Amino acid sequence: MKLIYIYYTPDRLLPRLVKKYRKIPYSILSGDKRGEKLENDKKYYFEAISKILFYSIKIEGEPLARKLQVFYYEEFLKFRENEENPKIVYPDYFYDVFFAANECLCQRDYRSISFYNNAFYDFFFDEDLNTIISEKTYRFFWMCLCQSILYNKDEFVISYWHKANQYYMFRSTRVVPEYDITSPDKILNEEDIIKRDSECEYFLEFHYAFGGFLMMKEKYSLLYSLFSWTNFKPAKYYLVPETMEEVISRFVQVEAKLDYKNPVYYASTYPFYGISGVDADDIIKMWIKRYIAILFLRQYTLQEYFTDSRILDMPDPPKTLSEKRRWKEELNILKYFITEYLKNIECLEQLNMREISSQDWFDKNNKPHPKNLIDNLIQKIEDSIEESKNNQEIDSKKQKNFDTKTIEILNKCFKKYAGCFKNTIKETEPHQAIVCGGRYEIFDKMAFAADQDISYSNSEYVIADSLVIDFKNNMPIVFRYYKTTSYLLKESDLFSAISTLGLNVKDYTIVSVGIRLKQHKQFYAKKDLNEKDDRWEYCGIPIIELDYTRINIVNKSLFLMKNEDLPSIVYKEVSPEIQKEYYLKRIDKNFNIYTSIIDLNKNEAIRKKVEEKTNRKDLSKCVLVGVDLNTEIRCKISAKCIQLKVFSQFDDKGNPNKLEEIKSVW
Repeated sequence: MKLIYIYYTPDRLLPRLVKKYRKIPYSILSGDKRGEKLENDKKYYFEAISKILFYSIKIEGEPLARKLQVFYYEEFLKFRENEENPKIVYPDYFYDVFFAANECLCQRDYRSISFYNNAFYDFFFDEDLNTIISEKTYRFFWMCLCQSILYNKDEFVISYWHKANQYYMFRSTRVVPEYDITSPDKILNEEDIIKRDSECEYFLEFHYAFGGFLMMKEKYSLLYSLFSWTNFKPAKYYLVPETMEEVISRFVQVEAKLDYKNPVYYASTYPFYGISGVDADDIIKMWIKRYIAILFLRQYTLQEYFTDSRILDMPDPPKTLSEKRRWKEELNILKYFITEYLKNIECLEQLNMREISSQDWFDKNNKPHPKNLIDNLIQKIEDSIEESKNNQEIDSKKQKNFDTKTIEILNKCFKKYAGCFKNTIKETEPHQAIVCGGRYEIFDKMAFAADQDISYSNSEYVIADSLVIDFKNNMPIVFRYYKTTSYLLKESDLFSAISTLGLNVKDYTIVSVGIRLKQHKQFYAKKDLNEKDDRWEYCGIPIIELDYTRINIVNKSLFLMKNEDLPSIVYKEVSPEIQKEYYLKRIDKNFNIYTSIIDLNKNEAIRKKVEEKTNRKDLSKCVLVGVDLNTEIRCKISAKCIQLKVFSQFDDKGNPNKLEEIKSVW
């Protein structure tokens, strides 16, 4: 009967359940069966107590509310004391119970005086500031605040804001640096400083995101109540900016939060209920920016208590070009939002900013119009960009990387074609030659500067790649300088034609241009065409395989020649005059490769010369990038060869040659 009486009376049941709950310690060994049972029991009693909480909310039982408040406060305190990790993650049932309790409060009619006029956020804030709010607790705050908004319980949001403001007021105190006596530049507690700054930044980011949610819900009057609240005189605000510099910084940071590991950062961290789909993250960022645009206008309404307050002073342009470009884009977006809100009288009325919708107000109060304020900063950024582009130096690391890539690409090409050039033809011997020269290109100087506004991913190798393509296309033309006898054959007859000549295989070499030998073997030459150690041969005659070219006259051909008639290649030095004129430096002695990067802003003579040749004007922001060569491909005047070219019924007239028509030229 006594137990029935206790369980029938909540005031008596509560102490009994609390006693049983507190008998179970928080530090329970995980993985142990007994420990799991105790953990489940603790959860069971906590949830049982929560039923009394829900009951007290329903009947508006204030005495019971006071007892429950003491219990929860003490339990949260004990839990934090037992945790080793300063970033506190409470048990799931803590969050579940108070989310359900918040739902009960939202459904309850408002009473002028009640313990339940405030939500339960107080329990999760550590007044002693010994712990850190975890991401899971932030998520709980977010859900409860959005829940309150959906029920139009503005008073709960205001209550939270006051508590959060007080918490941040003390939490935002920076960690005092401790310097090493032996090394004054070294900070001993640098890690603690970074952690505190990161924690404060996340706290503020949360409240800017929530401001964006309120903007989406058009809770303008509530927003005014929040960002105008202060408990200091003269006014001091902690969760909203106090300077225009911070407003601008916050606005541009929204987009800078892009994280390739989590491309939907805002949608996953601060979900706006009612917003979903592939564009959810962009929509959320847009509303956060709109909230900050309102905070921009709010700066005009703040009281300047001191002569040096300067609450409308805009920040200086950022240092790097990429940041300047981003700021310029974001400021134009900010200007668009502000222009839109200045026309929205209803919104300004609820935000208590009706007066700034008139141009006369700015003139009477001697304040610059928001549009002019932003335009002036954009102009400063544009001037700063121009100055940086004109005066920035060429980065030594990028120049070195350019040289390294050039050597790597050209070396690989020349070594691949080395098999064609086994002979040596001296300058004094009668010969014909193809000259492969260098290439000079105009680039934006930013491509080779340390501070770049956009990415220039291919600038270090684009010229070398172009030279390789030119070499691969032009080099086989040398075989047309021979005393060449050409035949058009069906592809199936190409190698068979060589067999009809009855040659001494040791004396000859085949150069294949643009023929896929593996494919050809599969369909046409199953026996005599073979590959060994990445080298091809036909009936004992070695084959040099060259890539497909853009020159149709030599493409898809076999060139048959004597070994002694193979071409020669000479990597000559670039003339001293050209080296001097274009400031060339030799970066490779084996192949005589030269490079230069000329700043056309500093070299007026070269700039004028380039402008005349290209008809381009104002190259002061450009560089002339060169990779120079003086490579000769030589062949003997008396050299002979036979070209066996694949017949094309679309490109060639007449009929292909027959095998019996193929004659030796030796």
